[in-house]
Amino acid sequence: METHDGGHDVGHDVGHDVGHDVGHDGDHDLSITGQRILFALAAGPKSSSQLASEPGYSARTRNVRDALAKLIEAGFVVLTIAGKPRSKNQKTRITDKGKAWLTSQPE
Repeated sequence: METHDGGHDVGHDVGHDVGHDVGHDGDHDLSITGQRILFALAAGPKSSSQLASEPGYSARTRNVRDALAKLIEAGFVVLTIAGKPRSKNQKTRITDKGKAWLTSQPE
């Protein structure tokens, strides 16, 4: 493979620059549950119980809570009522960054 001064493959650097924000902010450690939640949110905002059922859980398990927390921290999703995380009307929606991650995934 052709390299430049840094010893990295040139193609890697091009792909790295294009997907820098998406790749380093969660792509490498995004759990299967997190991925499934992102794909579910592509259709629109969902409540926590709706999100729990998407990956096949019957309730909002710790796995789902942890995946959601990581997605929020990485900026892939946000709460629709930011000041009231326990509101009965609370939903989670995908951000532009989350949409960018989805479009970067192979089909």
